[in-house]
Amino acid sequence: MGRADFASDSAAVRRAFRQHVSGSSGGWSNFRRHVSGLSGACSNFHGGAVLVGIVSGLLVTAAVLCSAPGANARSTFESPYGYARTWNAALRLVRVDNGWKVTEKDDANGYLLFDYKSPESGKTTPGSLELVRGSRPDSSVSVLVQLAQMPHYHEQVILDALSSKMRREYGDAPAPGSPVEPIDGGDGRAD
Repeated sequence: MGRADFASDSAAVRRAFRQHVSGSSGGWSNFRRHVSGLSGACSNFHGGAVLVGIVSGLLVTAAVLCSAPGANARSTFESPYGYARTWNAALRLVRVDNGWKVTEKDDANGYLLFDYKSPESGKTTPGSLELVRGSRPDSSVSVLVQLAQMPHYHEQVILDALSSKMRREYGDAPAPGSPVEPIDGGDGRAD
């Protein structure tokens, strides 16, 4: 086997690896078949076994890294409406608008745990919503949603719904640095 055959076999291994990583191959058996073909091609060269070992090690490492699940991502939204308004809107969105069961809530520490029911599959999974206050009372509030067992776009749909709900109920977002009116919209006196 000459250098041309070695080049075509290594190209076949690269193609098989790319197909395996993208999920459109015959699986590991197809990949192993191409790697074993490379082994035969390399035996005609000095140090072929070492080269096969290095290439195989690199391919296995790359396959493990590419197929390993990523860290649980969270979706975030910066709410300019203040903590109290954002908390109330988020709680109503979860409990009233979507009818999801709230399993735990703590408005002082800013978290809400709930059972998320997917509109697509009806599958119920745990979800969390966290509000993080800014350093100043008039700074924006970070809203973090996490649905660990669902695709990322489910989290983003919840944040988009919260943003839309707050715009509908409270009007346009206040300008950065401007004080946020109290929730009742009044001057604090009883009627």
